[in-house]
Amino acid sequence: MRKHILLSGLITAVLILNASAQQKPDENRFTKVVLAQRIEEPMQFQILKDGKVLYAERKGKLKLYNPVTQKISVIHEFSVSTKYVSQTGEVSEAEDGLQGVILDPDFYKNHFIYVYYAPAGNESVNRLERYTGMEKAH
Repeated sequence: MRKHILLSGLITAVLILNASAQQKPDENRFTKVVLAQRIEEPMQFQILKDGKVLYAERKGKLKLYNPVTQKISVIHEFSVSTKYVSQTGEVSEAEDGLQGVILDPDFYKNHFIYVYYAPAGNESVNRLERYTGMEKAH
C-alpha cells in the first residue's frame, strides 16, 4: 500500500511538472535593447560589472560597448585567418578567425582575458591566449 501511495505521488509530481513546463512564458518578460547595429559577425561577448560589453568579431576585432556613451571602440585587432586555401590553390572563405573572448573568473582581481583565435599565416592552428588589460600575459 505504501509503495502504491509513493508511486501515485511521484506520478502526480511528474504530471504537474510536465504541465507547468509546457505553459508558454509571457512575451513581455524581456525588454529588447539594441546596443549596436551593423556589427561584423559577433562570436562571443562578456558583460562587465559596469555594464560595458566586451565582444569578439570573427574577422579579428575585439570591441567594447560603453552603455554610458553608447559608443563602440576597438580595443584590439588580431591578425586572423579567415580564408582556406585548398591543395590546388583555390581560396575560399573559412569559419576561422577570432572565435571567442572570456573573462577570467577572478577578472576583477587579475584582469585576465582569454582569447581563442586562428592566427593569420600559412600554418593552420588555433590558439588560446591570455592577456592582461590587452597586454599579452606571459
